[in-house]
Amino acid sequence: MTRLSGRVAELERRLGRNSGNSSLPPSADTFTRPEKKPGGQSGRRRGGQPGSAGGGLAMIDRPDTVDDHLPESCTGCGAGPGLADSTGYEPCQVWDIPLVTVTVTEHRAHRCRCACGTTTRAAMPATVAGSPTSYGPNLRALAAYLLVFQHIPVERTAQLITDLTGANVSTG
Repeated sequence: MTRLSGRVAELERRLGRNSGNSSLPPSADTFTRPEKKPGGQSGRRRGGQPGSAGGGLAMIDRPDTVDDHLPESCTGCGAGPGLADSTGYEPCQVWDIPLVTVTVTEHRAHRCRCACGTTTRAAMPATVAGSPTSYGPNLRALAAYLLVFQHIPVERTAQLITDLTGANVSTG
């Protein structure tokens, strides 16, 4: 009888398990959904509370660029107004990142012939590798940052650099 009672208790315990009170996944739940416990109602509405400081972007005094937009034509006579005709404006600032692209710089080491007959070749800068083409210090730094600090695999780093900058980098 004790053994039977223990067995019934174990089966009832198993029946009471669901994804909300055990480590079972939601797909293992039975046909009934677990009961939701009523959340503690604080009496306040969801979201930002009245009187709290906002967390949005603040306008800055000196934007990097300013684009003036003038009306195409006057709604009264149809003339095209100029910037001198402006009586005020409504500012709207857009925060964005610059387009990431690769710039290719060609370094030319010229050979010059002196009046004495000697030809002298200029030296390349230290940032230029010995091969005709190479990756610059900024692109190499980006690759090292993604690989070492962000722990992105080599193939995904190469794909990310290609997607963002258009530079076809090798995984080597």
